[in-house]
Amino acid sequence: DFCVNLAYEQLGVIKYFVQYAKPIYEYPILFLTAGVSLKVLEFVLLYKIMRRLEFIPVTALIFAVFMPFSGGTMGAAPNGLITYINFNKTIISALLSLAGIYFILANKHALGGVCLALACYFHIPYGSTALVFVAAGILWHDAASKKWRPLFLLLVMSGFTLSPLVWRTYQMGHLVVNPIG
Repeated sequence: DFCVNLAYEQLGVIKYFVQYAKPIYEYPILFLTAGVSLKVLEFVLLYKIMRRLEFIPVTALIFAVFMPFSGGTMGAAPNGLITYINFNKTIISALLSLAGIYFILANKHALGGVCLALACYFHIPYGSTALVFVAAGILWHDAASKKWRPLFLLLVMSGFTLSPLVWRTYQMGHLVVNPIG
């Protein structure tokens, strides 16, 4: 996988994740603890997002508890969240995307942009998809009132955070003609 090799060899993000996560994969109790911790964090983030969207607490709690265990009925492919208890880079990317969405709903657009950009370091398709759709949602929501500051903060902070990844990808582009095939 070109993206994983790029992040591993050039940026060190995945290399450090693998290096520090290795004991978690070797000891079942650590794996279970990390997986449960990420699932709890998923519950908390989903609950906070639902509350920011002005759902009543009971409805938000029911959604937060049952949505992650829907068994993959949210689409054709598992996305790291709607699955069993696990610990891997896709779940971390999805949780960073959720954290970015929460911070944007809490009007902390700069922090939301950083979280969404960090999600790209762990899984480029998940992070970039969330970033593009959130930016499009902010543009759609704020364009009529001509409020450009939230979108500007999101794009500047995510661009600043993503600049090492984009630069190394650009440099690798000169070395690799066709990364896919």
